[in-house]
Amino acid sequence: MPLENIISKNPASKRKSIHNIDHITDLETVIREAGVEKSDICLIGSTTLAYHNIRKNKDIDFVATERARESLRELADEWDGATVESDGQILFSDAIELSRPNRLDVIGHSDDDLIHDDSNHLTSNGYKILRLEILLARKWDRRRGKDLDDVELIKESGYLQGEDWNWDLVTITPPWDNTQRSTPLSALIDTGLTTLREEGILTTSKETTGYVLSRMPATYSNPVRLLWQQLNQHRQLWTADFTVESHYPVPDLLTDQFNACGTFECEDLICSILAMEGDSRFESMRSDSWGSQDTGVVVSADGKVLDGVDQLARHIVQTPPVRETGYKNTIEMSVRNEPNPPVRSTDWVVEQFGSDAVAAVDARREQLLEETGTAFYAILWPAIQPHADDIMNDIGDVTEILDRESYDIERGFSEFVKDLYGVDSRTDEWRIDNKIHELRKHGTEIIVLTLNIPDPEFRTAETPRLSNVTRELKYACRQEYQHVIEDYSFDVIVHMSDNFRQNCHISSVIGNIGGGAYKPHKLR
Repeated sequence: MPLENIISKNPASKRKSIHNIDHITDLETVIREAGVEKSDICLIGSTTLAYHNIRKNKDIDFVATERARESLRELADEWDGATVESDGQILFSDAIELSRPNRLDVIGHSDDDLIHDDSNHLTSNGYKILRLEILLARKWDRRRGKDLDDVELIKESGYLQGEDWNWDLVTITPPWDNTQRSTPLSALIDTGLTTLREEGILTTSKETTGYVLSRMPATYSNPVRLLWQQLNQHRQLWTADFTVESHYPVPDLLTDQFNACGTFECEDLICSILAMEGDSRFESMRSDSWGSQDTGVVVSADGKVLDGVDQLARHIVQTPPVRETGYKNTIEMSVRNEPNPPVRSTDWVVEQFGSDAVAAVDARREQLLEETGTAFYAILWPAIQPHADDIMNDIGDVTEILDRESYDIERGFSEFVKDLYGVDSRTDEWRIDNKIHELRKHGTEIIVLTLNIPDPEFRTAETPRLSNVTRELKYACRQEYQHVIEDYSFDVIVHMSDNFRQNCHISSVIGNIGGGAYKPHKLR
């Protein structure tokens, strides 16, 4: 944005004034000629920014009551150079524009709401100016490049910390209810630009490819999908979050041991861990029969452990849980071409140690998944507590729920939410503040679910990698249950971790809850 368009970034210098708005005399001429009162219109768009002394406006957009619109429409027929668009928008000049009817209805505001509800506007010299909170919601809803620039200016303006700021007016529209991207081409462009800006070029290629595939006939799209899936089978080995080629995150490695049906196929690792921890039933796993001390951990091209189970088990036993280490648990390994890696699932456990050993192996595996950050988390927020059983059943139909814990965080709830999102660089502080405001309307009770997601389907080779499974699951939950919550606001139903790093972080945060309070220690 040109520097001259930014009036000031110093909150102390802010002065709200109608005189900050350019072209105001041109507007006065138009409404006077139309016989329209100032009280029958509301200024929107960049005029709100100019009024708040955030940046200059190039033109004036406004909405009008139905009667005032009729008068302005009659004037436009006689006004030299005026243009009436098919959607009802009227351009009196390059500087004066009557917006199409109910332009802000996508975020819950009709023209009459903006004009007649005093909470939606400020008044200066008889003019009604859209509240900055509503403009912020609108800018975030559209998220074009220039809108995101304005969001940054609003964040830096100091108004979000003001005493008269009203978070109730910042209504975030769920993506599935966003009607702004009305055509396939504009949707593709918007998806591409937004994803490129927020997540990088590799994520962008996948998101836009997915959009195109979803609109192709199956005859053409299925072969492409098959190729895409084949490429993704080896994705995790290619996309480790670490630059040292010989090291690999243990959570990623454990995830690779699940097959497509969700069965863990490296139970000899769990048995080795139990043996090292002193369980006599698995004493035979202390031998070197499953790997040489000299080979290190060896995996196949798709990540299945071929050799070095002893070394991997020893590493896991000697490494503190993620609440102490954070996401720093890596192990040196090598890759060997092996077309048919061995399968050591529950049947193998029964064959080697009997059916009585299965329960111990299952319990230790679940503990391992949580300790290493391999287990994902879902947090059911206060608003959904009356329907918690229903949503848990729905989640359980999609993936295995390993554990559930209920908490009532009467003290420190705001700090808990802020720390929870502290690892997510995509979440702006203002969005967290808005979220806390909405969450607290429904209390402070939450339920934390520990989830087993064998194949997270990470959708980017860049950091941070994000899971398609958790993304689709939380979106499905939000869509399904938004109608049971009065005055629903986006993202007050469920939060889910999206990658192993977030799993580790959430585990640390949850560990600081106790006695009805959140007492944070230093988080890694």
